[in-house]
Amino acid sequence: MNRMPPDVHYFTNARNDDEGVVISSRNNSDIIPSLDIDVDSKSRADSVAGDDFSTASLNDPNLPSDHASPYRQGTIWSARINLLTSMVGGGSLSLPLAFSQAGNAFMAPVLVVFAAITAEFTLSALMNANTRASHVTGSFGGSSFESVATAAFGERARYFSMCLVILVCYIGTIGYAVLLRDLTVPLAHKISPPPDNDGDVNSRPTLLENSIMLVIVFLVTPLCTLKTLTALKNFGLLSMLSIFILTLCIVYRSIQCSAQTKSRTFAHVHVPHDYNWKDYVTYFPSSFADFMEALPLILSCFFCHFNAIPVHNELRNPTPSRVSYLTKTTSAFAALLYLLLGFMGSMFGNCTQSFMVQGNILLDFDDDDPVLIVGRICLMITVSLAFPMQIIPARDTLIRLVDLCRKKQRQESISNDVAGDAGGVDGALMERLLEEEDLDGDFLDPSALTNPTGSSSLPMPQRRNLSRSPPEDRKKHTIQRVLVALVLFWSGAGVACAVASVDVVWDVLGSSLVIIIGFLIPCGSYLVLTRGVKDDDKGPARNAWFRCCCSCGTMAYRRIFAYGTLVIYVPLMVICTTVAIWNIFR
Repeated sequence: MNRMPPDVHYFTNARNDDEGVVISSRNNSDIIPSLDIDVDSKSRADSVAGDDFSTASLNDPNLPSDHASPYRQGTIWSARINLLTSMVGGGSLSLPLAFSQAGNAFMAPVLVVFAAITAEFTLSALMNANTRASHVTGSFGGSSFESVATAAFGERARYFSMCLVILVCYIGTIGYAVLLRDLTVPLAHKISPPPDNDGDVNSRPTLLENSIMLVIVFLVTPLCTLKTLTALKNFGLLSMLSIFILTLCIVYRSIQCSAQTKSRTFAHVHVPHDYNWKDYVTYFPSSFADFMEALPLILSCFFCHFNAIPVHNELRNPTPSRVSYLTKTTSAFAALLYLLLGFMGSMFGNCTQSFMVQGNILLDFDDDDPVLIVGRICLMITVSLAFPMQIIPARDTLIRLVDLCRKKQRQESISNDVAGDAGGVDGALMERLLEEEDLDGDFLDPSALTNPTGSSSLPMPQRRNLSRSPPEDRKKHTIQRVLVALVLFWSGAGVACAVASVDVVWDVLGSSLVIIIGFLIPCGSYLVLTRGVKDDDKGPARNAWFRCCCSCGTMAYRRIFAYGTLVIYVPLMVICTTVAIWNIFR
């Protein structure tokens, strides 16, 4: 019996994050029973015909192959919060030092704007490449960073990119655990006063400090076992609010520092020398080495690309204009926050003995400063909620890597069996391999339901098997997801217990891996996957102003920008990595 494919209509209300999906069918009896979707009648579809919506084709190259999936539940708001939570974190505490080194009144702000523009473009390019890759690889709802790299550069890039993502996220987990432990040092000192040699910066972390950190890790562990990032949107909002309060605390103390005179003093603000705050405003770095040390710190603050693909996979109605609006607003908010925190934080160097702030600016404030105690608590919340943003991508990538290796072994074994005996392959085995291609069994490929002519390509029972995996398989996948998250999270926390400082690790990470994942691979993938593609900047004339403000321009200009980004960042990566290695052995 022939069945007509469903019509998929996207409509947008007044707000950008209030989009919905209306799925109607020419014959309500043809609705697939395995999908729990409320299908409105034709009258409901006609009632929104006058609103701003467009009929999307499953084969539209400007939309992901699964853009009609009901499992896309992410909004612009939740996607922005998830990206900002990955981007804005404990690393921003090093921005005041980077501003002091690069020139807080001119060069450092220029670098922040430059990093924001290139990061926004690479985020948009990566999501665009993800859309193109979904049509090349035929993936449905399961696109990932490595699938984009594979579609662009071949099978070898799959394993390389997967290892990079796991390594970056795992090292980030260790770094956040060390920072979390540093934030609990005042509490540990209150419980157990430190010995006289506590001022030694090379002193090892105490058992009490590590114990407090591990207690917080235990409390955050359930968040790291969640299935998707969209479920963290409420926690992400709390994290962003916390980092904003911390920024206000630092700005408040910095203003007091600049306004303090001999006759007007403030509590917990110490001026060890006579100065004029205007003398501390600088425009350029004092040396080339200072510039190259500041640049990786600024670039790493805009790094969230390992979470861009999961966010894009969950975004509802992922049209090019909506994706561009998401990346632009995310980068703009982060840039404004960094400009405020970096400049005002660097001005607090007036109140330090060395005229410079430390890599962690909180170390320049008194432990008993009530304003900064609030700031430390807020940062502790931010760091704690940043753990899932590191663990979930690493966990999912590691599971895919292991399953990929196992599937390759099974395929090689079957190939050997076929070569030995053409009739020795059991049909049931082949059916199980077909079902295992979807690791979570959560996504339904419309191409498996209907062919281009609208006729049914599979019997109804088989279509149910493609849309829903058996309960025992879902239980197995859940257990696997939880166990892998626990191993990654707690092993990272265990390594952090033995690490006194990760400054050198952050330098190397920001100088090489961040640039490769955040800038080189997205631009390279975009250039390969859009080769020969005509300009896709089309739409109604009444949306021309919106497209002008929220798109990256025509395809030709975007490709030129991608080439320019590669030309700039390849030598920067080499120079920054060389400087970081030099600092290790200096």
